[in-house]
Amino acid sequence: MIDDETYFADKMTRSQQRRQVASSRRSVLSAKCLVIKLVVNELGCQQNVQEKSLQSSVQNVHVSVSVCLCGSDALRDALAQVKELSRQIPELHAVKVQLETERDSLRTEVSDLTDALKDALARLDAANNQLTQLRTELERRLHEKDEEIDGIRSVNHAQWFSLKYQ
Repeated sequence: MIDDETYFADKMTRSQQRRQVASSRRSVLSAKCLVIKLVVNELGCQQNVQEKSLQSSVQNVHVSVSVCLCGSDALRDALAQVKELSRQIPELHAVKVQLETERDSLRTEVSDLTDALKDALARLDAANNQLTQLRTELERRLHEKDEEIDGIRSVNHAQWFSLKYQ
């Protein structure tokens, strides 16, 4: 009886440890997903700011060119600005492509982590179901052992009583 109790206590302790480990893993995966989503959003914001800045600069150059058509120095300056901005366009396009690639990579990683989280949750549910079944089985066995002990006690008590009054 004592060996069964020790075995069942050890079994329960191990299952509680497994549940705690699964819970902490689920928390870590959730935190990683949140960080990746924040990085993806940040990259999207940076890309939008750069595109708006470039559009604003091009508009400023067009305004400068249209206002300063009267002076050749102003025209040269405006053309130099247009030339500089034209050189920046491929660089910014390369940065945009790089950011889009990184965003797609992060989305893939988020998707993978989400799938891993779903898998971990499914395994946790399966482990909890097994634990419930084990607990039910152990309770049933304990109940049977208790009934068996009570039966033995009543038989021994009856035998002792009959021996005592003979």
